[in-house]
Amino acid sequence: MNVRSITFFVHLDPRQPDLDSLAEYVVAFKEALSRADYTVQTVRLVLPPWPDVTNEDPALGLELAQKLDEEAPPRGIEYTSLGPIVCRERRHLEMLGHLPAWLAATRTIFLSADYSSKELGAWPDAALAIADVVRANAQVEPGGFANLRFAALVNVPSGVPFFPAAYALSRSGPWWRWPWRPARWLWKPSRRLLPWPTPPAG
Repeated sequence: MNVRSITFFVHLDPRQPDLDSLAEYVVAFKEALSRADYTVQTVRLVLPPWPDVTNEDPALGLELAQKLDEEAPPRGIEYTSLGPIVCRERRHLEMLGHLPAWLAATRTIFLSADYSSKELGAWPDAALAIADVVRANAQVEPGGFANLRFAALVNVPSGVPFFPAAYALSRSGPWWRWPWRPARWLWKPSRRLLPWPTPPAG
């Protein structure tokens, strides 16, 4: 039976993401599924919202996006989501303007923007700014296909495994130093329980 995707929710150091340790775990996990007669079609990586990861530094965000775009696929991770810009203040609207160039500079990176919350409702100015992003994205690739790697979010919680909306929960402090225990989602047409390999020592 095929597993459409395995989605890993992880925290990585934005300046020095440890993809080798993650790749070891991906291989072990896929081998465990193979022993149970499952074939994994794709492996996906999900990070917390990139503004939280980079302290709202677009230059570091682009550096991280390009590094993951270049180095994750050879390690068996086909797609990566860098999470949303959570639009709550004017400076967040300015950050949105970077996203079309990021999509143009990558091929496996997914991005998003959140313009609503249960407490505050929808922010019309953010919705209009996101619409401008969608319009600019349409010029990045023929047929507007870059928009397949972008989503406008409304009240989407962390942990949802579906791209491009997926993002991991943020933590305060230098969370890339926390023990490395990724959460995992399997998208599979079966409820059969699967064996879980042991993560590498954190």
